[in-house]
Amino acid sequence: MQGHAAITTAGDNIFGVALDDPPEGWTLTNPSDASSVMARMLAGDTVKLSGQADWLEATALPFAEDVELEIVATEQPDYGHNGRLVFHPQTYVAGLGCSRGCSLEELDELLQKGLEQANIPMGAVAAFASIDLKADEVGLNKLAVRYNKPFRLFTADELNEHKDRLQNPSDVVFAEVGCYGVSEGSALAGVGKSGELVLEKQKTANATIAIARSPAPVKHEKPGRARGRLHMQGDSMKVRAVFVCQE
Repeated sequence: MQGHAAITTAGDNIFGVALDDPPEGWTLTNPSDASSVMARMLAGDTVKLSGQADWLEATALPFAEDVELEIVATEQPDYGHNGRLVFHPQTYVAGLGCSRGCSLEELDELLQKGLEQANIPMGAVAAFASIDLKADEVGLNKLAVRYNKPFRLFTADELNEHKDRLQNPSDVVFAEVGCYGVSEGSALAGVGKSGELVLEKQKTANATIAIARSPAPVKHEKPGRARGRLHMQGDSMKVRAVFVCQE
């Protein structure tokens, strides 16, 4: 642990970046290899940058072409090793909908199939999103915890702002929840008006998913609202106050 800290601190001081701590909107798929890559550069090795990442290009890292050591910036599934770091920009939002009581396993299986179909790594997903009516949906909240993703929520009116961009608008869904599409609408709302659908609605018996892409990494606090926490003050006989705050 001490050796790792010393290496990353030295790299931060010399190169102006801590590779094991990427900025918001980026994830490192193999953080355990960051110290070995940094150690090699501190020892004099140069490194190849594959892909585009302004925050890396702005550093003093010793970049070169046709060398063994490599840093990769990609939205595609990729894997690193102790001489190759892989960073993903978090440019995707997965919009999710489900029937009440849908299981975590059904949601997770649909999520994995959707990501595989669209060729998107989990590390490139910025957030999961849905309609605010699903704020307390156990399966969706557990899915967000399982993958350590923000769970962002939108009102029906906010989702309807994107109704003209839906690939599968539904009058049935509108009659039920007040918007024409939960999964596609929340995915599009998550990436904003400059984003686009890359996976239209896919479904199982009880769940739907759609995925949208933003042209730039999505900031975690930007899309929608976080699920609130309900607090009750009082004893078993009488509740004295109830309020909700945002996470």
